[in-house]
Amino acid sequence: MRAKDPARVTRFANIPSPGMAEGISISPDGHVAVGTFNSEGQSHVFVFDSKGRLIRDIPVMDKVPSPLLGVLWKDGDIYAADFGNGRILRVTSDNSVGVFARLPDLPNVVPGPANQPPAPNGLALDKKGVLYVSDSFQGVVWRITGVGQVTIWKQDVRLISTKELPFGANGITFTPDEDAMLVANSGEGTIVKIVVNPDGSAGQISTFAEGITVPDGIMFGPDGNLWVVSPASKEYAVLAFSPAGQRLASVSTRGFNGPTSLDFMGGVLLATNLGFFTKAADYYVTALPIKGVVQK
Repeated sequence: MRAKDPARVTRFANIPSPGMAEGISISPDGHVAVGTFNSEGQSHVFVFDSKGRLIRDIPVMDKVPSPLLGVLWKDGDIYAADFGNGRILRVTSDNSVGVFARLPDLPNVVPGPANQPPAPNGLALDKKGVLYVSDSFQGVVWRITGVGQVTIWKQDVRLISTKELPFGANGITFTPDEDAMLVANSGEGTIVKIVVNPDGSAGQISTFAEGITVPDGIMFGPDGNLWVVSPASKEYAVLAFSPAGQRLASVSTRGFNGPTSLDFMGGVLLATNLGFFTKAADYYVTALPIKGVVQK
């Protein structure tokens, strides 16, 4: 399937220094939070309005570096995965930054790499407001209550990367009716599906899609399809899958620079561009209207 090249791909916002835009989340009132993955200096959470204008700049100052991956709005606060320090941070409305939860070390999952530290990456909320966090190195999806209590929701070898790229579990999202969670495994090039049991516990795990070049951020769009961004493919930046896992469409890399995370503002897909694989230091948020990308 040839990748589409939509002419309407635009820049929504440029990311101030240090750049390195990674996670993105859009609040109910249209504010766009972006976290920076700065592994050498101070990371920031930036907030833009619905027009792409910067309105808040929140540095993470207690530990440097604190490279951030996923970010997520919840009840007016912003939660951020501090990848390098194994923490989940909470940014309040007054721009204070605190530690919401710390992830524990676990025994390695065979045949995954040994002695890997916690590596929080993707974030998701269930309908009760409980936070779930993917752990790229330990092959875990963590469940974190509103008071910061951390427990294992699912640990499985299919959430580990056994390939050269060490990032396993990455982007996570619930299905619209919350009967399953989907998790992108970047190193393996797969998206796995974890059944949510009636009591909320994790059930059977299976392969939803495979053969993807470094799947990263994933989210169901307003059209009901699963949208996936790839920071490493030379053929596509965005893929769309049906709820059953059928690949429906792909969007070329034109207008993107290694997209890592996505969220939706109505019918517009917003994606951060980290440029990790392209080696191009150009950090911004891309806007892609999805109408017409998937041909019915």
